[in-house]
Amino acid sequence: MLLFKSFQNYVRAKLFQKLIQDTFNNGSFFSTIPSNQSIWNNIIKNLKSEKKLLNELEIVLHSKNQYSSDGSDCTNDENPLDTKYHYHADIENAVNKQINAEFTAAYAYLGLACYFGRSNVGLLGTQKFFMDMYNEEVDHGMTLIKFQEMRGGNVKIGTLKPSTCEGCSILSSLRISLCMEKEITEQLLKVIESAKKMDDIRTVDFLTNEFIKEQMESIRQLGILISMAEMIGDSGLSQYFMDLKLKSSGGHSK
Repeated sequence: MLLFKSFQNYVRAKLFQKLIQDTFNNGSFFSTIPSNQSIWNNIIKNLKSEKKLLNELEIVLHSKNQYSSDGSDCTNDENPLDTKYHYHADIENAVNKQINAEFTAAYAYLGLACYFGRSNVGLLGTQKFFMDMYNEEVDHGMTLIKFQEMRGGNVKIGTLKPSTCEGCSILSSLRISLCMEKEITEQLLKVIESAKKMDDIRTVDFLTNEFIKEQMESIRQLGILISMAEMIGDSGLSQYFMDLKLKSSGGHSK
């Protein structure tokens, strides 16, 4: 407001200065004021222009103060700091569920890796395979967390279920892995379908490009490994050859 008053006085002073200068340029100031109608017209015109200018300036300054002083009136949202944009609550919740699904799978793969790495099991190639799977699922979960934060959503981490892999063979562990990957893929497709219905193209594009192709490759790879394990059987020698195969497989790559 102080800035406005200072500018107001400045405008008035400049207009008055111009008015006096114009008056003297037209002749003697004291002799022309009573009789020269054009000077009076000029005075009235300048005063009207001054009033119009000051009114317009006041409107501009009022608008500037309203929207830029503290930002409190820049939005009609209840929370002006909310960065969500075209991000439905249902999609936000679905992404949180997907985050938990990825970490649940990672936890299960970690349990399998720990089991096969035991000294009394000793299938270190299989341990490496499931550690690679674990790391990739953690990476998936973190990628989803970054997406959730980027869209302005609130990340909510759920409780992880305990891993049950005691006494698993390589074949049974691969079957468990295939079931988990299918469930994760099915859940991803449901999120994508929901996002399509809500015209959330960002979520559709992100999940399709970042996850779906890799999920399809993972399902195919696990299917091939299961077929190989079924062909060679469950003998000790068969387990040994499958362990070598899994060591070279290294999980599914992104």
